[in-house]
Amino acid sequence: MRQHTKTVALYCGLEDSPPSPLRQFIALPPCTISVLGSRRTPPVPCPGANTDRGISILTSVGFRKLDNEDYVEAVQMLQPDIVLGMGDVIMHRLGSAKRTEKMGDRTTAWTKDLIDGLDIEEHEEASKRRSKPAIFAPILPLEPAEQSIYISDLVDTYLPSISGLTIYDPIILSDLPASLRPLPVLSLANLATPHDILSVLSYGVDLFTVPFLHAITDAGIAFDISFPAPAPFISPPTAAEDELPLGINLWAASHATSLDPLRAHCECYTCTHHHRAYVHHLLDAKEMLGWVLLQVHNLRVLDDMFDEIRRSIERGTFEEDRQTFHRTYRREFPEQTGAGPRIRGYQFAATGPSQPKKNRKAYGTLDENAEKVAEAKEANLDADLGSLSVGGEADGAKDDGGRGMESGELERKGFAERTD
Repeated sequence: MRQHTKTVALYCGLEDSPPSPLRQFIALPPCTISVLGSRRTPPVPCPGANTDRGISILTSVGFRKLDNEDYVEAVQMLQPDIVLGMGDVIMHRLGSAKRTEKMGDRTTAWTKDLIDGLDIEEHEEASKRRSKPAIFAPILPLEPAEQSIYISDLVDTYLPSISGLTIYDPIILSDLPASLRPLPVLSLANLATPHDILSVLSYGVDLFTVPFLHAITDAGIAFDISFPAPAPFISPPTAAEDELPLGINLWAASHATSLDPLRAHCECYTCTHHHRAYVHHLLDAKEMLGWVLLQVHNLRVLDDMFDEIRRSIERGTFEEDRQTFHRTYRREFPEQTGAGPRIRGYQFAATGPSQPKKNRKAYGTLDENAEKVAEAKEANLDADLGSLSVGGEADGAKDDGGRGMESGELERKGFAERTD
């Protein structure tokens, strides 16, 4: 990451985090900011409801409850640079008026506990003090009137203790009190394409997770975009098929002999050292290096996009460039045609019993030989059956009373007994 990308921050959900200092465990460079939240993005809906003590999460050993007290202890142990306050968010359904009121009350209590738990005691020795992470308070995905008491508490009581805000819906930013607007904002909205990134930025979001980047890498797709749109496509395309694709599907057989880089004029490590045919071969051979090289490339293209976005904002042309990008590029990535790396099943919701396995069988009879093996087994069975007479004895077989057999075999078949 440090050598080949410009990534400045890394988000981790406690669901996936180890019981040890975060930066040390994942070998995060000192210059990269570590951000810790309670859940991965996008989160998997949990069957259990949140309670006054905490939320439901999905870990590698199944669903469980995460109490806010345990979350605060985990933050103290993992020592991230930024911690996102735990919010009582309903992920997969709408709540009633009573449930909505509870969301604000619980989030207020959990925010208070997080702030109190991370306060450095005055009497602690300086050598024993740990650096205090910056706290980003959650803003619930509700109308401002539905969480007005919680927002008032943030402004009146907790504002000096928080360093930023975490949001789930960027539309709410325009209705926040003026005293909260100067704070940096991190979005946990489920962004699916670069179009979503540009839309979220237009609301004034400063930071956000980009879960689709990992999804397209797993799908074998190489990012291929430019911001602003390429000069020949400044005018709107005449039809939907004339829009530019967001990426290149490297599973396609057409890349098996292509010596072109993944993206023309790209200066990432992958494009300057390898070509499409090599990455296609790695994917086809299920070599993890293929997805590593793809991720390096996709991160670099995203880095370049953000560099140009900052220049566009400085020029005052961001809104115009955003609209041009929307007209120029398709709204979806190419469809995945190959199998990605093995899936961690605990990152996907269970929809009921007897579900098919998400990973293909790793070992087994080769497809082209399966029919031959089946035919051979059937032929052997027919031969065995054909060698039996109607009376049940094999043709030509005679009972010689056990003559010609070894003594051990005679004993096993009951023709002899061992005597001392």
